[in-house]
Parts: sequence; C-alpha cells; structure tokens
Amino acid sequence: MNNNIPLKSLIFINLFFSFILSQVVHPTYKESNQHFLEKILDNTDLVSKLDVILKNPNLPSQDYRIALIPIEKNDLIDYSVTQIFEHHIIKTLVNSNYFVLERDLNAIKSMLKEGDEKYSLMFKGSSLSENESTSDSDIRFFETKLSSAQIVIFYRITEVNISFRDPEEENSNEVIREGYIRADVRTQEMDTGRILLSTNIMAEYSDVIKRELIDQLVPINYTRFRHPINE
Repeated sequence: MNNNIPLKSLIFINLFFSFILSQVVHPTYKESNQHFLEKILDNTDLVSKLDVILKNPNLPSQDYRIALIPIEKNDLIDYSVTQIFEHHIIKTLVNSNYFVLERDLNAIKSMLKEGDEKYSLMFKGSSLSENESTSDSDIRFFETKLSSAQIVIFYRITEVNISFRDPEEENSNEVIREGYIRADVRTQEMDTGRILLSTNIMAEYSDVIKRELIDQLVPINYTRFRHPINE
C-alpha cells in the first residue's frame, strides 16, 4: 500500500493553511502588551521622588553612583516584565542626568572581558553565575575594575495587571485594554545602609484596541497577595 500523499494534495494543503494564516490579524508593536506596559510605566513618579532626596542642595554630592537591583529574585512573574520595568526606570534615570551603573550580570561579564588595553576571554567555572548553587562557605568575591554604587535603588514588583473589557457601546469592534503596575521601592546609602526613601510606585493606563487582537494579546494578572487587601 502506497502511503505517499499525491503532490497535488500537498500543494492544496499548503495553500489552504497559508490562506488561513493570512487571515490572522497580528498586532503591531504599538498594539503589543510590551509597548502598553511601557506606556503604563511612563506614568510612574519615581524620579520626581528621587529628585527630592538626591538633588537636595544640602547634600554633599550631586553625582551619586546609582544601581538598580531587585530585592529578591523575580521567579514568580514573566521575566520580560522585569526587563521592561528595569529598562524603563534606568532610561528615565539616565535621561534625568543620574549616574547609573550597570548591574545586569550578562552585561557585566561582557564588560569584564574588556581590559584596560587587552581583551580577555572568560571560561566556564568562574563562579560568576546567579544560578550556581553554593553554600555560604563557598561564596567568593571577585574584585573588578567597575565602580561600586553609592546609592542602590531596591525594588520589588508586587502587582502587574493587563486586562480587557467591553466598552459601554454594544456590538463594538473594539475593546478597552486597562493596565496597572505597583512596586515597592527603597533607596539606600551603601556606606551606612541608611534608607533615604521607602515608597510605592503605582501607575495605570488604558487604551482602545481592535477586538480581533484579543486572542493574541494574552492578559497578565500577577499579584503577590493571595487575597484583595480591601476585603
């Protein structure tokens, strides 16, 4: 028995699926949840709060070396959310003329390869890994040429939500997308451990998108709290 599918049938099947896929409406980048999250973060007020503390004329230095670091590992939420959050905060700080240091481990590994004059290779087993399991007695520190931070901004994302709802108009071809983000932030001096600022940053945003995009724009619903606080 010949199990081979005739060539004409294969061509027909290929054309059929190509037609089906061509009918799927894909969101543009500006319609994506990633871009939408950036719009939410545009409404945060962290930098204005930092300005009050770090640009105080009574303080001795206006050029603090600043690093942004999570309080704990962000294993519970989509890693891309953390990346977007960190990138936005760093971008805002840099655009506000703050002296921001790199703390992404992969970027630091690449920076360490760049010596003063010669390029260095890094081999496996250097211990420069966040995922390496070690006991306290195995912990080693590697001094680098990179500057240490004078001020560290610690953060913990506590809630992220992107959801969709119908507008008041019936039979509409559009839906309302609503988003919200909340994070705990502490700003500390590294030489003393003194907490200069302890606050929450919260922001929300909404827009209108085509209903046919909902299936490709997955809702995000993350919270550290098991039950609503107000209940």
